[in-house]
Amino acid sequence: MMQTWKYRGFAAASCLLLLLWAVMLWQGAGALGELEEQELQLHRLQEEQAALERLQAEHPDVEKYQMEVEKELKHVGALLPDDMETAVFLQEMKAAADRTGMVLCELAPEEAAEENGLLAMPVRVTLQGDYFSLVRFLRVVQNGSRLMQVAAMDVASKGDFLDCRLRFKIFSEKL
Repeated sequence: MMQTWKYRGFAAASCLLLLLWAVMLWQGAGALGELEEQELQLHRLQEEQAALERLQAEHPDVEKYQMEVEKELKHVGALLPDDMETAVFLQEMKAAADRTGMVLCELAPEEAAEENGLLAMPVRVTLQGDYFSLVRFLRVVQNGSRLMQVAAMDVASKGDFLDCRLRFKIFSEKL
């Protein structure tokens, strides 16, 4: 009988130890999961810190960088104004033609219409000049202060000069 109690005690102690061992393994697995999650978070934070350090190295003067960003935002805002501002655009086209040596023969805005959620106004432009003046004009217009699209372009030779018929589309946000 004493022998049976020893075996039962041994079996109970073994079961208890086995249960404790299983609990420790289960807790260890949970701790490993938390450790992996923390390592992932640490890796993300290190990447973010590296990106911030690169940004700081590229822009050591924060105030100057902030001014550049504000200037760029202002420029982007001017590309797509709230209103059509047709008169300003027409003046810019005239100035571009004068600056590049092109003769402006016609500058005629047409009726604006909605296009992809924006207001689009076609503008017909007829110019005369030599090839290099036309190239300069197109570069000036491309680098202008306004978002626009060349919808059509027809160039014909008239002796030493080119007769150019362009159709631009200018855009604004208000419908």
